Amino acid sequence: MKMYISAVTASALSLVFVLIVSGCGKKAETVSTVVRPDNVVIITLDTTRADYLGCYGNTVVKTPNLDAFAAGAVLFTNCYSTCNSTLPSHTSMFTSLYPKDHGVVHNKIAVPDLPSLMPRVFKAAGYRTAAFTSGGHLSPASGINQGYDDFFSPEGFERRSADTNEIVRKWLTVLGYSSGGTRGVFAWFHYFDPHGGYEPPAPYDTMYKLISDERVRNTGSYVVDNKVMQDYGKEEYDPEIARDLYRGEITFMDSEFGRLAGMLKAAGMYDNTLVVVVADHGESLGDHGIYWNHAGLYDATVHVPMMIKPAGKFTPGVRGQLASSTDIYPTVMEMAGIKPGPVSHGASLTGIIGDPSAPEIHDEVYFQSIHEGQLGVKTLKDTYIRNVMTGAAGTNRKMITGPAGQAELYDNAADPGQTRNLIADAADRAAPLEAKAMAFINDRATRTDAAEITDKGQLKKLKALGYLQ
Repeated sequence: MKMYISAVTASALSLVFVLIVSGCGKKAETVSTVVRPDNVVIITLDTTRADYLGCYGNTVVKTPNLDAFAAGAVLFTNCYSTCNSTLPSHTSMFTSLYPKDHGVVHNKIAVPDLPSLMPRVFKAAGYRTAAFTSGGHLSPASGINQGYDDFFSPEGFERRSADTNEIVRKWLTVLGYSSGGTRGVFAWFHYFDPHGGYEPPAPYDTMYKLISDERVRNTGSYVVDNKVMQDYGKEEYDPEIARDLYRGEITFMDSEFGRLAGMLKAAGMYDNTLVVVVADHGESLGDHGIYWNHAGLYDATVHVPMMIKPAGKFTPGVRGQLASSTDIYPTVMEMAGIKPGPVSHGASLTGIIGDPSAPEIHDEVYFQSIHEGQLGVKTLKDTYIRNVMTGAAGTNRKMITGPAGQAELYDNAADPGQTRNLIADAADRAAPLEAKAMAFINDRATRTDAAEITDKGQLKKLKALGYLQ
């Protein structure tokens, strides 16, 4: 049954949170009324590390527009993606399921028929639904287009955010949204620029210290091949060149994020709109000896920025509670007043958004690597990473049932760079995390059947992006 959404009133459909804030040396009570949004906007930043944004403490990379958005939103400092790959991660955001449950464990598997997929639920509720993706593998052939009235994906393997924004501008104009007062839109905007290879346009191609070096002309093909630096020789390639290229891509994307925010404001789709900004995964950038891709389950690849701006009045701020990208689905559904799908592994963040001192909603969160090769368990105290399968994908693989020699344990506070593996000396500390990991791996009760993509054009895009050999 469609929900009537064009005449929402703040008084009748508000979600009221009591916030305890500090001021003048004593605690004071303030009431923040977060109303049911007229529109919902999801903005995903592909391959974006949290620690490369100014609002997450980076003092080198210029991200003024994302920083401004964060200042007027609720920023989560401990959010983790469910997977280190694009399509599995996005599928988790839109379903609140982990990859092992929705079945999309790598980019070559199409999203199965999922009635609970977020855009399908919003379309059934009467919203106009639209998506603007910038990575070629997020195309209709991937199955991620379910539930959209309008779906705009690139014909090639990627599209710059500036070109995606131009399509957004035309879409807003054609549908008459540029005059303001928009109601009942669910829109997903996806930017792909930071993904390898890193080739920011001018002036961002020379913005940071090393990328004016002539060697940068060779770096484009170097990083798009997703090869480790050692294959090319340390003397020939300075890894900081690629990092500066990545910084340029981040700043370019930030400028286009600012442009998008301006268009949404002009269209009347900002103040009355729930806006979620999140990355699908990060990028290694040489950490742990992994160069120019997002392999591994270290924080470089799974710790992601997430910022949420509700509609109505609320108190912006920073939240340190543990969060997962699976939480986006129940949060959006609760704020929109829509009943979620039958299965959800995430938890709504509305209580934490309303109260900075709200209790934790997770004891731990999980993240999987592509092809389910590894599994990570994150608590506020520890990070536990273990191999799940023997052998390479496509071979006769077996479950690894013992952690000895196959697991890593890191102390989050003492070792944020995850450089000291404690597994050999802290078996007792790792044991409960290993038990949680095995329970997670063996729980297949909600597993959805999913089939591999056979579309030749889509496979060509995946190969161009380095996902297929």
